[in-house]
Amino acid sequence: MLAPRPTPKLEDHPLSAVRDFIQFIRSYPPYRRPFLYPQPEDGPCRGDRDPLTQNRTWENIKENIQTSAKESLGLRELKQNKPWFDEECLGFLDQRKRAKMQWMQDPSQTNVDILNNVRREVSRHFRDKKKAYLRAKIKELETNSKIQNIRDLYRGIID
Repeated sequence: MLAPRPTPKLEDHPLSAVRDFIQFIRSYPPYRRPFLYPQPEDGPCRGDRDPLTQNRTWENIKENIQTSAKESLGLRELKQNKPWFDEECLGFLDQRKRAKMQWMQDPSQTNVDILNNVRREVSRHFRDKKKAYLRAKIKELETNSKIQNIRDLYRGIID
């Protein structure tokens, strides 16, 4: 019989302090948050209801929460879904993005033609890269099959 898995305690989570702080902030109405809206020395300020000041304050809080989360948890490496995608492909992707932004700023016929040409080039490049990768992968699988390396053969098929 298997023992039940222990449930993690939320108090032990690295972001529990951040969660508690957010709940603390939300528990007060916006006009009663003196620590968020500093008052000038000469008297009461009506600027605390100014949307720009409030937006700036919330942006600062958001930035502080994000930096503390990054420091405590760290950044996670994203998995590479397309092994054939390399730095050259990133350059082509950037070129396509620049052409699209240029077309969005000035939707003239020349920019439309430039965008279509760049899209065609980028798609062709990606297709060729993917075909070359798949050819190499098939060749590797054939080699593993011929030498009866079953473990690597199945690992290659799964990948």
